[in-house]
Amino acid sequence: SVATDAAAVERVFEAKGRPQEKAMPVLIGEVAQLADLAAEVPPELRRLMRAFWPGALTVVLPRSPRFVSPAAPGDTVAVRLPDHDWLREVLRLAGPVVGTSANRSGQPSPRRASEVAEQIGHGVDLIVDGGTAPGTASSVVALTEFGVRMLREGAVSRSDLERVVNSPLH
Repeated sequence: SVATDAAAVERVFEAKGRPQEKAMPVLIGEVAQLADLAAEVPPELRRLMRAFWPGALTVVLPRSPRFVSPAAPGDTVAVRLPDHDWLREVLRLAGPVVGTSANRSGQPSPRRASEVAEQIGHGVDLIVDGGTAPGTASSVVALTEFGVRMLREGAVSRSDLERVVNSPLH
């Protein structure tokens, strides 16, 4: 897959000016692709995925030893199934890809293709204009020994997540 192409992932780090030790999320086109990325999917996170995928929820999972990518340098991998039909079809055909925002590290996330071109256009070969992007980033969750932890609140609210797991998030 493109997410395991070290040279391609390195180009993303370079275009964004992002430190290489900072992991990047991976986008998938269908839940079945998780088998190539994650060692396991805990039941609590599986419930959240069923409720909010496809959509703006990124789930941090134990990384499968078979998935080797500069995007996931540690023991975990952050995964999202996007809510864009055409993108999911591309991901089903091409395999998982790095799916970080199209901005320079530390800069605001662009919402239009023209803003992407201004920030990182020099470092990419192609910009696909899919219209105006939503202004809110995905929510990010992980499972800890204390339960589900919200790492970033975004488009999916804490209360909606808590309702699905039936307990407070940490």
